[in-house]
Amino acid sequence: MNYKMMGRFIAQTLFVEAIFMLPALAISLALGEQMSILGFCVSVGIIGLIAGLLWLFCRKAPHGMGPREGLVCAASSWVIMS
Repeated sequence: MNYKMMGRFIAQTLFVEAIFMLPALAISLALGEQMSILGFCVSVGIIGLIAGLLWLFCRKAPHGMGPREGLVCAASSWVIMS
């Protein structure tokens, strides 16, 4: 199995998740809800940091995905996004 390629895919999934949190952060900013702002900022920061580190370590992974890697990436993306 190509673990670096799967790491790069998980990093991209985490980046997408962090981007999906930004509209909720903007709404919290607009409404002035301090605890929500703090929670979203911390969550986006942690997710972005983990995704950045994964991408940094796995950026030179070869392209192409086999059936096993596809299954693992699909399962892990469901777990990550939930």
